[in-house]
Amino acid sequence: MTLINLAYRILRQRIKWTMLTIIVLTISITTIASVFYVTQSIKSGLLNHSYETYGDYQVVLLEQERSEKDKLKEKHQDAQIGEIGLVGTISEEDLTLTVGWMDESAFNIGRVKVNEGNKPKQNGEVAVEDSYLKTIAPNWAIGETRNFLFKGEEVTYKLVGIIDDYSSERSIPLDVEKGINDFPNIMISEKEGEKYNDSTTLNLLIELEENIRNAEAESFQLLDEYGYNGYFNENLYYVGLIDYQTINKLTWLFLLFIVVVSGLTITQLFNYFYSDHMKKIAMMRAVGAQLKHIYLLSFYQVTFLYLVSFIIAIPLIFLLSVAIMHTTFIETSFLFNLQMRDFIFLLIIVIGYFLLSLFFSLIPVIRNKQRAILAMLKGPNESSVKTVEIRHYFLIEQLWRQLVTQWKKNVLPILCISSSIFLFFFALFLAKETEGIVENDNYYYLSSQHGYTYQDVGGMTLLPESININLEKVKQLSEHEGVDFIDKSPFTVDIFPLLTREQLSSSIIRWHNEFKAEDGDRNEKDRTLENLINGLTPIPNVTVLTVNEEELKGITDYFFQSPVNYDAFNDERKGLLFLPDDFLEEEVSVWINDTLLVGRVIENEHGKIELNKWHYTIEHVHHGEFIYPVREGILQERAGITLVVGERDAYLSDLFNGYYELWVYPKENIDLTLQEEMDSLTRELVVSIPGSLYQPIKEWILEESKLPNFLKILSMFLFIVSIIFSSISIAVTMYGRFMTKKHEWGVFRALGMTKRMMMTCLASELAVYLLISTTLSILPCVLVILFKNHIHSTAIYMYYLCFSILFVVLILIVGSCILLKLIINKPISALLRIEE
Repeated sequence: MTLINLAYRILRQRIKWTMLTIIVLTISITTIASVFYVTQSIKSGLLNHSYETYGDYQVVLLEQERSEKDKLKEKHQDAQIGEIGLVGTISEEDLTLTVGWMDESAFNIGRVKVNEGNKPKQNGEVAVEDSYLKTIAPNWAIGETRNFLFKGEEVTYKLVGIIDDYSSERSIPLDVEKGINDFPNIMISEKEGEKYNDSTTLNLLIELEENIRNAEAESFQLLDEYGYNGYFNENLYYVGLIDYQTINKLTWLFLLFIVVVSGLTITQLFNYFYSDHMKKIAMMRAVGAQLKHIYLLSFYQVTFLYLVSFIIAIPLIFLLSVAIMHTTFIETSFLFNLQMRDFIFLLIIVIGYFLLSLFFSLIPVIRNKQRAILAMLKGPNESSVKTVEIRHYFLIEQLWRQLVTQWKKNVLPILCISSSIFLFFFALFLAKETEGIVENDNYYYLSSQHGYTYQDVGGMTLLPESININLEKVKQLSEHEGVDFIDKSPFTVDIFPLLTREQLSSSIIRWHNEFKAEDGDRNEKDRTLENLINGLTPIPNVTVLTVNEEELKGITDYFFQSPVNYDAFNDERKGLLFLPDDFLEEEVSVWINDTLLVGRVIENEHGKIELNKWHYTIEHVHHGEFIYPVREGILQERAGITLVVGERDAYLSDLFNGYYELWVYPKENIDLTLQEEMDSLTRELVVSIPGSLYQPIKEWILEESKLPNFLKILSMFLFIVSIIFSSISIAVTMYGRFMTKKHEWGVFRALGMTKRMMMTCLASELAVYLLISTTLSILPCVLVILFKNHIHSTAIYMYYLCFSILFVVLILIVGSCILLKLIINKPISALLRIEE
């Protein structure tokens, strides 16, 4: 008989152990491979989506010479550098379009896609961004020409391509200036760009390296070298890839957990299998087998188990990976997002497990190779009991002997149970937190810019020229039959009430001191403004809300139960004032019919400071912040001091020139056609504004919930795996120890120990394992509750912790009862029998 046949026959004789080992190995390989492949595929999907949306570059250097590109290539040989040449702007249909060109590298790392046609290559050819084209010339077809006024001259351009809307998604500097530091909306050819070399602003797109962890630090180092004459691609790193590092870290944490737990479980199974294998080895040695034959026998057994497990695991890996991805991040097959190194990783894991199991299978052979054959034939099952007295404290003494005998083997089941409790609690925690985050809000949030630069001048705010959401387009959207309400926030952060000494009440003074800018060195602008305001005090952090006729009626009916004529409200420049609750009552009522002067500081074309002023008569005052329930489920609110003015007069008098933020609420249960129209109309409001923000909140909530859902599913999956391994570990530990000492238990039974006493001993051992495991699991759970920010109360999560402990313990008790019943039903004769 060959050694291969002998190895197979031995495994068949221990068919129950063989099947259990195959199940554990299959679960281990499936879990490790699935978790790794799913997370790798999700990370790959995140990278691709983020690069397509925000560009595959880290740094933009502004206003550079072409010689800098060569210097950068010498210093950063692996870097990809693209050139963007901005040659000017064209004004059409109240829009300002940047004209410029991109070289091939900028197209590639900028991920600029041509939806129709081609990139411009010859003089007179252009490609235009889709949204701009629909606005300035919706009937301009590819191949047709159109005249524009550019740099004071009439130029003729032939449309050769339509570019995907990309510029509004790209990171831009806070002091964005069209034609200087943004991106081309009308793309000309590099060849034509040579005509404007003298007036071209050359910006460089730089991809330093593919490793995103190192690229961020290198990017800021590069920006520092160039005096921060450029900017970092924040949208890519802080929006698109915000979950990337979290997924990466948690992936390795989960993998480490499952590798350790499954590896120890496999080790315990093989130790149990080979604990009584010494007799077979002794018989083989007695008939002339050498140690190398015994080593080969173990090698063949482990190889067979692993081959069978791996074959079973392959389809399970695919099915499980696809199932997890379809319920979390992406919907494509994971095979399309993986690289060869990922498959090599699986091979390394399998080989590592194989070598680990082979090592532990050989330990008993190596440890006993010097023992005599006769000693090995006797085995470990001889009783160490010489005299036994079944007295009152016997159960306690026996429990102690069970726990301290080979106590190191108790560590694994204890750790497995603790891990199961923690994972189950963590899954419940994530589920509850996700429930707290995901709301049933259905609206669109739009912002004209992520941020802005400003300068403090004499306690007021000086802003550069900004691009805001067009008022007329917002009016058109509000008339759409699918729109229920639009909450509009005008860009008025530079509007300050200017109060006389008599108007400065104690509450106003307290407000001013709390929010005023820190005093700095006074300059010429500060002194100029001080003369302009002539002793008036600018009050910071005041919100201005502009309203149309319908909105004014709703607000006055709700707060004041007094109708206000909208035309008079605009023509006579009246306002409504809302003051916080902590203002004194007597200091609120005095504002009725008083005049409130508001002002804005500006810088004229000569760099001189000027002050624009508007006088408003306060029609009504409300003691409390502006919190207005527009409809059921729609709440309009502004914190602090709020001034409500007429939208028509405010726009015509240049109090504001557009909206900074919009919250667009659709009507309930609108059909798909209206929903798609609203998606398109809201998107068009900001698509032509560089650095703008567009968020359909339902989609945003879905995106934001992907990571918690992924972690929740992964945690529940690993909990199931850990509870399986915990049950197996406890069963193998208790049953293996029982079979090692079965002769001793037979003696106890023969001397009068009842089945109930025997059950009590074994159940007490299990109870000790559960008690220690529960104690160990409480600490990490409590740390999560105390130190991780959470939405719901601590009491709820303490209840979840208790539930997790009881649930896991109940599962293990039910499984252990089956094992205990199997043990105590063994007859005394079977326990005392010594196998030959």
